[in-house]
Amino acid sequence: MEFEVYVQDGFSQLELAAVLAALGAANDVKNTDEFTWTVVSDTPGLVSSGNEILVRASPVITGEYLHDCLIVVGGRSCDPALWMPRLRAMQKRGRPTVLLSDAATAFIRKVGRFKGPITTHWRDHGVLAEVDDFPTLSERLSETNDHIITCAGQTFVPELIIELLTKHLNAQEKTELASLLMIQEPRNMHRDQPKGVRDSASFLEPRLQKALKLMEEQIEYPLRVSDLADQVGVSTRQLERMFHLYLTSSPAKVYKKIRLKRARDLVEETRKPLIDIALACGFSAMSTMSRAYRQEFGETPNQARKRKGTP
Repeated sequence: MEFEVYVQDGFSQLELAAVLAALGAANDVKNTDEFTWTVVSDTPGLVSSGNEILVRASPVITGEYLHDCLIVVGGRSCDPALWMPRLRAMQKRGRPTVLLSDAATAFIRKVGRFKGPITTHWRDHGVLAEVDDFPTLSERLSETNDHIITCAGQTFVPELIIELLTKHLNAQEKTELASLLMIQEPRNMHRDQPKGVRDSASFLEPRLQKALKLMEEQIEYPLRVSDLADQVGVSTRQLERMFHLYLTSSPAKVYKKIRLKRARDLVEETRKPLIDIALACGFSAMSTMSRAYRQEFGETPNQARKRKGTP
């Protein structure tokens, strides 16, 4: 089975490494070179990841030749215009294309509404909701729609690769592959994603986890700290103590940081007016958001848009 792994400048080194490691481990299990891959790019040669790790990529072979599976790695500069013709050619032949994280998000934004299910990393769901209405966007780890697999990516990639190789591995081989990759219980492709700090139960006290969940759900109309404490079932003083103990910060500061991170996503990934972003993130005025934004990220929203090339 031949894989074409597509990367662009700023690619996710985690996702690329996960793809190659999983395919290599599958060959070890089979004791053959049954699974082969070629890393390609629209800018062949040395391509830099988001953290300046270099990978040597071959040029895309245009024309009729297609691999058995196309995997587009996510990254900060995903441009679907460059790999969309490849995707459509694969789709026409009935061959699978896998879009990981940022690649899935870029594809969803370009194509618009879909008849079937789609997904991407949970962090981009808020941005997509501000761009358009995507009624079939799910919170699952992966979705398959007309030979296109959209996926949350990141550390789920090895489990996705195991699923892609299902027809080529028996039960014992799949179990051995999962063990080699240190996966105790592979997650089902249609399982919901863990979303934000609120789902990191292993690291948080349950009441603190509930408070963070409320914060992440109430961005546009922030709750008062006293109201948060009431809903969590503790006093305001107890809530403040928990935040200082586990997060070394106050509830108000953590809440503000959560809202600013949402604002940054909207500033950099959408063309919404800054005043609309300010209101959507719970700030009373654009100037208030801009001051807080600069204190948190070291640049104003306008400077961030200029850096990202967003009008």
